[in-house]
Amino acid sequence: MIYFSAKLKLHSPVISIGCASDGILFVDSDYRIYKTSSSLKEFLYNKALFKNTDSHHEYSKAVDCFNNFISMPKSHNRIDTIYKLTDKIEIISRLTWHKSYVSVSRFSPDNRFVATGGEDGRVYVYNKRDYKIYAIMPPRPDYISNIVFSSRSKYIAYHSHEPKSIIYRLDTNEVLAEFATSDKVEDSVFFENDTKLVFVCKNGNVGIYNLLTNELDLQPSYKCWLTSVTLSMDSNYAYIGAKSNLFYVHDLNTNRPFLNFSIESNATSIIRAIDDKVLFGCPDGSVLILDPNKHIEEFTKVCKSGNLKKAYDFADANNPLLKTLKVYKNLKESLWDEAIDKATNLISRGNLKDAINLMQPFLEDSILDSKFKEILESQALIREALKKLAQKDYTKVYAIVNSTENMRELGFFKDLEHFYKREYDLASATLERDPWLNLQKAKQILEPFANIPEKATEINRLLNNASNFTVANNLAREQKFKELFSLADTYEFLKDGKAYKLAFMACNKLYDKALHDVYNADLKQTGYLTILKYLSTLSPFTNMANDLLKIASLRLEIIKMIAKSDYKGCYKLMEDHPEVYTTKEAAELEKKVDAILTSCKDIAYQGKTLVVYNKISMLFDIKKLAPRIASIMKIAYLYEIENAKAAEYNKIDWIATFTNYIRIFGRDNELICLCNDEALRSVINFIHEKKTQKIEYIKEMVVYLEDEGRNERTY
Repeated sequence: MIYFSAKLKLHSPVISIGCASDGILFVDSDYRIYKTSSSLKEFLYNKALFKNTDSHHEYSKAVDCFNNFISMPKSHNRIDTIYKLTDKIEIISRLTWHKSYVSVSRFSPDNRFVATGGEDGRVYVYNKRDYKIYAIMPPRPDYISNIVFSSRSKYIAYHSHEPKSIIYRLDTNEVLAEFATSDKVEDSVFFENDTKLVFVCKNGNVGIYNLLTNELDLQPSYKCWLTSVTLSMDSNYAYIGAKSNLFYVHDLNTNRPFLNFSIESNATSIIRAIDDKVLFGCPDGSVLILDPNKHIEEFTKVCKSGNLKKAYDFADANNPLLKTLKVYKNLKESLWDEAIDKATNLISRGNLKDAINLMQPFLEDSILDSKFKEILESQALIREALKKLAQKDYTKVYAIVNSTENMRELGFFKDLEHFYKREYDLASATLERDPWLNLQKAKQILEPFANIPEKATEINRLLNNASNFTVANNLAREQKFKELFSLADTYEFLKDGKAYKLAFMACNKLYDKALHDVYNADLKQTGYLTILKYLSTLSPFTNMANDLLKIASLRLEIIKMIAKSDYKGCYKLMEDHPEVYTTKEAAELEKKVDAILTSCKDIAYQGKTLVVYNKISMLFDIKKLAPRIASIMKIAYLYEIENAKAAEYNKIDWIATFTNYIRIFGRDNELICLCNDEALRSVINFIHEKKTQKIEYIKEMVVYLEDEGRNERTY
């Protein structure tokens, strides 16, 4: 049973919840804005912006609120309005770039951006500093269902009705991932230091996309329409709302359901974690307030005492969400092996009921539950294996264990494996001291395992080639490391011997010195080349030494290119050899280029295209920078046109100007929205759309009637 600590009631369905500087904001579907104190005990503001206006849908994502700002378009309207709430409500900006209805809006967690998505399939990111376009996302063929920023706004993910999802890197204007989902994504959130994205779908599926591995894990987790998702305080679990009277706790480490609880409403429209509370906004206008840390101090003390059953019972009685805490999860993991051993012994004695009671706290974890069920199904085999273990018939124990899954994970078998390793190491050390005198003794040590198929090859190789310990010791004394390492490649057991370890340590010191020099020192002043050529002849270091030789050569090459300001050559070298990115010269180059592009973006907002062009043109042919440059130039051109339209409308050759633009970007949504009068729209429609295969940027987009030669381009 879950207990909600409080409940609020709004006039209409709750569609947005966000933090404020001194409280919490709520917005309902009838454009009413509410602000409560941080304690959620009183309303500080309660006012509807519009009356007699069509309401938003009860599950609408078009409205968002954060840090005293509200993004609120009217229902079925293409214009989004940004409001700020102080002691009164004021309009900050109107965002007019969509040509169809706004379906989603979202502020970034770091308060730098606001993004809107529309039924036109477009997503725009605006800089909150001046509400000018910061980035234009690749369009989708269907309406946008959800948008989310990463914690520091490095990434933005957006989802469309197709259903497709895109993860986009804002600072470089790159699409990092594009993947299909099983149904429309209703909500999503980044987690694990923004390296993963969890999303919930209309059909009950939960997906996790890993940005490091580019892998998608999509699971049919629930049998209902999921609506919203937020993270637990430690981000190990997700809280998921649905069109049902249940909310779900989902394990993000396994992408599996963990717990579920009833709520005092028939559905959840939005769920958000703010400070130490989880807030459930519902279509009936109620806001349910949950404290996931209730009784946390007492629970933590119980967990630290090591009594798992007591902690389990305490959470069940007082606050089941305490089971999501790391201290509880760590306790379960630390006691699993011991508990499964005890349960195995109980099962072997036929005491099944006590075994199940002992394992009860573990069985809420679906993976551990599956493992325990497999053990229950293997009761007879476990009893037989333990009997043979007591008789020291290890060959029979291995045969039984290998006949079924998961028995290798049981404590008695792990102990047997550790025992074998100790015996093998003892036999090896005995032979290393004197292979001739101690051969018989080593055989006796390993005799109990000699007939086990998975051990026999290893044992026979050690016993039949023990004389090589003497050879290895002699090679080490003579510092013939090449021959020593070659011998150890043939006889792996030598790698655990003292001679090999000492030789490896000596060579590894040489490698560490060369590693430091290759990445940090003046290559002309160090002896890295001699060291690496020697190490390349030694088998454990061959690949590493050759890699360093290659990096040193590439570093020398990029140093020459930077001296010549050959940026295109530098980036081509880094594209062909990604390892160059690890050098300090590459890092300094990237920092310098980033500074150039960042300054150009600021200038682009002013519509000063010629200045941007002159600063950025040397980077035009660099493939890696192409998306970012395209974004900057497009922004510059759009604001150049907007400025000229406002100041010199009648002096502009609109046919030539729009021909320039359409040749580069096509007759896109941004141009159409910018030209909001019928005369300009008719000009746009008159021009034949023919984009060039290779983008050729021009110094200025606007062509003036009295000076058509100004743009250095013929039309």
